[in-house]
Amino acid sequence: YQKRLSVLEGEISRLSLQLSNIDRVTTLTEKSDELNLKLQQVCKEVVNSVKNQTNADTLMLKKLFNDVFRSVFAVNALLYVKPNKSSNVEFYADVAPDENAAATAEGLGNSYKKMLCASFDIAVLATYSQRSYFHFVYHDGIFEGLDNRKKTLFLQVVRDYCNRYAIQYIFSTIEDDVPADLMQTFNESEICLTLSDQNDSGKLFGFSF
Repeated sequence: YQKRLSVLEGEISRLSLQLSNIDRVTTLTEKSDELNLKLQQVCKEVVNSVKNQTNADTLMLKKLFNDVFRSVFAVNALLYVKPNKSSNVEFYADVAPDENAAATAEGLGNSYKKMLCASFDIAVLATYSQRSYFHFVYHDGIFEGLDNRKKTLFLQVVRDYCNRYAIQYIFSTIEDDVPADLMQTFNESEICLTLSDQNDSGKLFGFSF
């Protein structure tokens, strides 16, 4: 009888555990369904916001994005957003000769693409400059492929935005990509680090690998 009783108690414990697991699964399923409903609602709000273009941050971002790019290339940059299959927002950018014209093939060039990305970064920081958000950006090789006039214009825009929106702009470039007259406009406080391959003292970590 004691052996039989022990077997029954073990079976009761096993069934009790299964029952508690079933209750937990039911609770998690209900929670999952609740979250899915909330997710669907948020997705609808995102789609409607994109469709109606009522988001103030988006409108400001588009304006600043175009201002930065147009100041350098004298053509308008078109920024638009649309939801993907997962209802997440994706940004797209093109270049157009005027506000009502269709996007041109200029946007396909490497220099244009690079400057579109840089303009977007700066516009985002400016848009959120009064929020708890990043206040710096780093670009590598931003001057590569640009003519000297556009390098000067871009640097003017960057300095203006840094002053207006308290942005720290960091970029790295090789000396040959910086015109001599433009180099003279930098003061000592603006040059964070100078590297060279003449010896180990000029290396980033002070020694060769």
